[in-house]
Amino acid sequence: SQLKTGHPVRSAIHKQLNGRLVLRWVTTWESLLLYVLPVGHLIFARCLHYLFDLCELRPAWLVPAICAFMD
Repeated sequence: SQLKTGHPVRSAIHKQLNGRLVLRWVTTWESLLLYVLPVGHLIFARCLHYLFDLCELRPAWLVPAICAFMD
């Protein structure tokens, strides 16, 4: 049986192209996270702010589980 080996120059080019694809994929996801994480943080902060206001403005019997958790 004969071993099939690729051309060394073509092999290096192929590895470089694959490396570029992986690098592009990683940097694309990182840039998406830079947008998603701050938006998620703002939504989470708004929800916490709403829950704190809810416990201060309404009687505890309306939302006992939430207000008990906040105390």
